[in-house]
Amino acid sequence: MSIKRGLVVFGDGRDPTVESLPAKPIDATAPATVLLADFRSAIDPLIRRAVDGRRREVLALGIAFPGPMDYVRGIPAIRRQRKFDDLYGVDLRAWAIAAWPDQPLDVRFVNDAEAAALGENIAGASRSSERSLMITLGTGFGAAAVIDGRGAPLVEGVQVPLLFEALVAGRGRADDVLSAVGLAELLGVPVGSVAGAAEAARKGDIAVSALFKEFGRRLGQFLSGYLSEMDIDVVVIGGGASKAFDLFAPSLRDEVDAEVNAAALGERAPLIGAAAFTVT
Repeated sequence: MSIKRGLVVFGDGRDPTVESLPAKPIDATAPATVLLADFRSAIDPLIRRAVDGRRREVLALGIAFPGPMDYVRGIPAIRRQRKFDDLYGVDLRAWAIAAWPDQPLDVRFVNDAEAAALGENIAGASRSSERSLMITLGTGFGAAAVIDGRGAPLVEGVQVPLLFEALVAGRGRADDVLSAVGLAELLGVPVGSVAGAAEAARKGDIAVSALFKEFGRRLGQFLSGYLSEMDIDVVVIGGGASKAFDLFAPSLRDEVDAEVNAAALGERAPLIGAAAFTVT
């Protein structure tokens, strides 16, 4: 796991500019003292660059963080997930303010999936949409909606972040069946070999190509009802499995009544989204 970081500047009527710094690898299972030291060393260069010798009255710091978390207060509530467990109950806003006492900070927190969805909505694959849904197909199945330019955890009665727990007809949870892990299982290969399988499909392996199409069909059938219920007009597919988007997108599109695009911004999406959250 790593901390993605960068400086984001919003211009009048233009796409935001992003100055990315190299991602900082961290051990998410480390004790709180180690994690907080890692956070500080990752954030400090950003603050120094933003200030650039000039003390500003208030500097906005947007932090995208996985849930569960009290995002208003900045207090993680993660337990038994083998990541950030030792930060349970830690007041990260108070920590950040104390860590840079000479630079007043406006610290705000947003769910990491929601930040990526918002970034894509501002400057990426769903930028023309008023009602978009971003699906992240990684080690798990993530979902985040943006309605009228704002993250929306609850859309027409659907608790969007909890879609990973929803059942795929006769096959199990979306988190298991429709993630990159689920794609690998369908292909009968380790997760690290999905890229090789994709290359084989692109070179004409009909059997493997059919499995990617089946994955797209399953994903589309699962999403179809939710998209209709939430009145979603654009779906964005991100995460590791999206690297095979060209192989499963046609069968996915056949099953849904919405525009479907691959994520366009990569690691810039959550940076833009987190930054945007500080100005809303």
